[in-house]
Amino acid sequence: MRTKQNCNGYRYGIYCSADQTDYLPAFEVCSFESFGGAGGRCPPAKDDCLMKQDTEYSCLHTTLDPNIRIGKVVPILNYTRCAPFLLDSHKDPYIKYFSYCENFMDQTNCTDSTRVGLWCEVNGYMSSVSTMKICVGTPVCDDALDTSCVAASPICYVHKHKLCDRVTDCPGDEMDENHPICQDVTVQSCVRRLANSGSLPIPLSWLHDGVRDCLDGSDEEVGWPTCGEGKSFRYVRENLTCENVFICRWGKPGYVNYNLLCDGRETCGNEENICRKSRESVVLQTKVMMTGNKGRNKYLSYCNKGLSSVQNQAYSCTSESFIYPDHDYFGVESRTSLHFPNTSQECDHVFGEQYVYLSCTNKCRHSPCPLKEIPRYASCPGQYQTGWEL
Repeated sequence: MRTKQNCNGYRYGIYCSADQTDYLPAFEVCSFESFGGAGGRCPPAKDDCLMKQDTEYSCLHTTLDPNIRIGKVVPILNYTRCAPFLLDSHKDPYIKYFSYCENFMDQTNCTDSTRVGLWCEVNGYMSSVSTMKICVGTPVCDDALDTSCVAASPICYVHKHKLCDRVTDCPGDEMDENHPICQDVTVQSCVRRLANSGSLPIPLSWLHDGVRDCLDGSDEEVGWPTCGEGKSFRYVRENLTCENVFICRWGKPGYVNYNLLCDGRETCGNEENICRKSRESVVLQTKVMMTGNKGRNKYLSYCNKGLSSVQNQAYSCTSESFIYPDHDYFGVESRTSLHFPNTSQECDHVFGEQYVYLSCTNKCRHSPCPLKEIPRYASCPGQYQTGWEL
């Protein structure tokens, strides 16, 4: 049976009458209304609420009466541990939680294993923390893991260990599984400290951040693959290669992977401002950078005069005629000569005559030539009507 009073064979709160018609929720046990006054509302709870010499665990009771500013010290009882607590946002801009203990210590050392939300050290001792305490109130964990929660989106607030766990917790946008940290995770897996998380890869941003996220603490151990130095030092999935990154002028982590630049998320302090100005620009480089021989020689990419050092480090440059007659007309040379790197390239961001020249000479890997037929200066099809001759 599963009710607010009983769950998995455990009782929460107390019955104040023999016929079990008058039930007192756990957060009201030992309150002023139930314990104080002439006999109190709930006589069976009176003896339980007395502080005794052998009382092992106690706390300051949360007061429900707005006229009482300070609650009294009460024992933490078995039937008040990890019990549901009251959520009150009535006429209050801030949500207020009424747990049995003002400091939420009643939400630790859960007897019912199904109510365990995570494990952490509480006052130096390993303890369980209830699922209801996760992302609620002030921390009870020494390292504040129980309140280590993030706004995955404007409408979704989840514990950090709910990110990238292959389970959708943010309905609609699924941002808990599409969060930026989910794009870079370790090859190796570990069991996270959040209960029932299973063995999962670790987001690289959690490695050596001073917070133990894995149950075995492996995320804080040495030996993880690294890359770069100084501001670009970072942890990577594998250290087989070390790709270049964009270095930030300020902020953390101090760099942005090229594939994450201009992704709509501010990572580098002024990254999105630069991207926005770039998108607003209407000026596109469509013409070749340098020409020669009265415009008949066209130099593309780094195959310009004065860039021989670049050519030595990259691919050599080659020349090729384009849209040409194979001889001069009227004694004038009319052939166009192209000078470009002797390799193919991706042309997704190449425009205008540069795109025409590269794509129509098979220098673009996945971009077709926009010209169906390469015209020849020696012919002008369709210029004269049928039957007319020069």
